[in-house]
Amino acid sequence: MEHGTAERRDVERTVPSVRESPLVSVIIPCYNQARYLGEAIESVRAQSYECYEIIVVDDESPDDVARVAHAHGGVRYVRQPNGGVSVARNRGVQESRGKYLVFLDADDQLLPNALEAGVRALTAHPDCAFVYGR
Repeated sequence: MEHGTAERRDVERTVPSVRESPLVSVIIPCYNQARYLGEAIESVRAQSYECYEIIVVDDESPDDVARVAHAHGGVRYVRQPNGGVSVARNRGVQESRGKYLVFLDADDQLLPNALEAGVRALTAHPDCAFVYGR
């Protein structure tokens, strides 16, 4: 029993707290993809890595992007005149506060440990500009 407690303390010392963890900004540009947006947002919320912000950039979409984004608490919603996905991503970068950026299309989802794996790789290799998964 005592051995397990000592191991747990060792693990707790090696895993940074949320306060020490770098913030990851997940930027989700959205145009006419409101029907998928909730699943994209939930895939971010299901992450094993907890230090993130979600920014949804509504590229003047004709569907219910605002309603879907606001239905998920803690999502920063930004609406802009239609400029295309690159302009929407750039707006997300301007709005972001994170050390790292993740671009997630509104009709895609992250695997549950995607942010953790990315932060771990970038922390281990600070000379790298970006990481990606399969």
